[in-house]
Amino acid sequence: MSHPCSEEFDWVPEEYATEAYTLRRILDEAKVMNLFDIPNMSVTDDVPFESTIEYIEYAVKIGSLAVFCFHGIGGDYLVSSREYHQRIIDYLKANESDIWVATMAEIAAHLSVLPVEIAPDNSPF
Repeated sequence: MSHPCSEEFDWVPEEYATEAYTLRRILDEAKVMNLFDIPNMSVTDDVPFESTIEYIEYAVKIGSLAVFCFHGIGGDYLVSSREYHQRIIDYLKANESDIWVATMAEIAAHLSVLPVEIAPDNSPF
């Protein structure tokens, strides 16, 4: 099993870099329910907030997942400040009529009863 991570780290093999993942690969992996190998956006204070919003809005537009990885809010080795984290929560709350916030268990249960449509490989993320 692998956990995709950014290619900015020299220890990440090229084939597991999140930058190499397409939406088709994400959805194909979701179909086999390998919940340990789901690409995500690592959210740190170094990521412009606008990029985070674009990631969310693209997922809404195509009806897909937008998975976020927080290693530590207010601390840890990939730092997301409490303020940055709260901005994301506020955005999601303000758009809750269009965005479903769920745990992986809830998503897996939902996917297990619905057919999955495969999106084209031209995803910008």
